[in-house]
Amino acid sequence: MRMTLALPSLLLALAASTTTSTSARADDAPDVDVDDLRTFKRRRFPLLPTAGLVLGPSFGAPTTRFLGGAWLGAAHYPMSGPHTFFWSLAGALEVQSAGDEIALPWGVDLRIGSAWFSATRRYLLQGTVYLLGGYRFASALDIGSARFGIGASSPAFFLSAVRTIFLPVPSTLELVGVVPRDAPARFELRFGWSY
Repeated sequence: MRMTLALPSLLLALAASTTTSTSARADDAPDVDVDDLRTFKRRRFPLLPTAGLVLGPSFGAPTTRFLGGAWLGAAHYPMSGPHTFFWSLAGALEVQSAGDEIALPWGVDLRIGSAWFSATRRYLLQGTVYLLGGYRFASALDIGSARFGIGASSPAFFLSAVRTIFLPVPSTLELVGVVPRDAPARFELRFGWSY
C-alpha cells in the first residue's frame, strides 16, 4: 500500500522539478533583438571619425582652379538602427592654383544628411546623402570664401569595387558652390573617397 502511494507522489515531484528547471533555463536567456546585437556598440559610441580626399575641376572663375582637398573630423549618428540622420564637423585643407601661384586654404566643413549602415557590419557605411556648408580662411588667392553644396558617398561601394575589380573606384561625389569675398563665384565638381 505504501509503495502504491509513494510511486505517484515520486512521479509528481519529478515532473515539477523538470518544469522548474526548464522554465529557469528559458528565463536565463533574455529576449534580445538581432538588430540590437548588430548595433549596440554603435549605440554606445555614436561618434565616428570622418575623413575624405577629393579631386576635381572648377567652373566659372577662370583665374582660380580647384585641384584637390582633404578633410578630417568627427561624425555624429544619433540613431542606432541601420538608417540614421547624421552631422559631421571637419577641418579641411584645399589645393588651389591661379596661374603660377599655389595656395593651400584651410577651414571647416559641416555636413548634414542621411546615412545607411550595413545590417551585418555595424561600422560599414552603405551610403550617405548630405548638404554641405563650409568656410575657407584667407589664403594667397582670396581673403576668405564660403562653400555650399550637396554630396553623396558610399564606402561600401568602394570596398566592393576593390574586392571585385581591384581598382580604387571613386565613391564620393560633391557639387560645391564657392563664394569668395573678393572674387566671382565658381563651382567645384569633387570626386574621390570618404567615410
